[in-house]
Amino acid sequence: IPRCGTSLPKWARRSATATAYEWAPTSSSGSARNIERRLADAPGVLDALELAEGKRLSVVADADGLAALPMIRDPVGHWRRAEPGDGVAEALLARLAAVDGWATAGRFTLRSWAHRTATGERPMGVDQTNESVIVGDAAVVKWATHLQDGPHPAARRIGVLRDAGFGGMPAPWGLVT
Repeated sequence: IPRCGTSLPKWARRSATATAYEWAPTSSSGSARNIERRLADAPGVLDALELAEGKRLSVVADADGLAALPMIRDPVGHWRRAEPGDGVAEALLARLAAVDGWATAGRFTLRSWAHRTATGERPMGVDQTNESVIVGDAAVVKWATHLQDGPHPAARRIGVLRDAGFGGMPAPWGLVT
């Protein structure tokens, strides 16, 4: 299965993930980085998955490493970091809902278990290592804003647990690697 970053330089070969789950109240602690500063200091977008017109998931590099960031095009045509309410998490759910099982888009792999969408975005509202957006009180989209070397272990773990029928977690709708 193609992984995001397979044709990037060795230092940049990391996985980018965004995951969608059924909504369940949660909290986690972590040391979230200042994403706005990271975007401003980023030398550029290394790759992007188009989700809908003017909405995408971008892999961005900066001095701190790689991040998978939701982006939106403003009315002038410039890309900026999306915030809850901009519709990028909704667009991700719609893109995943259109996938039957597995699909590839460039260097991204999309896996979908649910052909569901939801509307209305709001922030999770708790300190997190990554960033989560609640969509329509039905789903949580988790943007992996801190990427690690190699394939992200969560993608395989989520797939194995879901395929085995594990019920001790919110049902995953899909993921992007």
